Amino acid sequence: MSVDISLNSSIIIQIVNFVVLIIALNIVLYKPIRGILAKRKAVVDSLSEDAKKAVYNAKESEIKFREDIKSARIDGARKKNELIEKAAEEESRILSELQKESMAKFNEVKEKLSKETEAARASLEKDIGEFASQIAKKVLGRAV
Repeated sequence: MSVDISLNSSIIIQIVNFVVLIIALNIVLYKPIRGILAKRKAVVDSLSEDAKKAVYNAKESEIKFREDIKSARIDGARKKNELIEKAAEEESRILSELQKESMAKFNEVKEKLSKETEAARASLEKDIGEFASQIAKKVLGRAV
């Protein structure tokens, strides 16, 4: 079996037909599809980049949130300690004032009691002679 290949006009027409078909398919089908695929790739890349930025921003926000919480806790503890110190100072001041007031009242009462005691002693010393004679009268049974 022998195959005889000869160049005739039909082969040239087929080659021209094939080249025209390739050019037509490239213009009509392949270029629009490549354009759509390029646009789709650009959109997907853009969305992917946006997603990466969103993830990065979320992580940054979480870190900032944690730092803010930490600093708020530290600030709250500091303010709490300041309030405790102020309360302790106020308590000590009030106790000191109350102690001074109570000492003043105690000294006032003590002085008043001392004066009353002196007045009672003076009154009793004035009347001691009379009391002595009354006691001697009762003990001896006669006037002295």
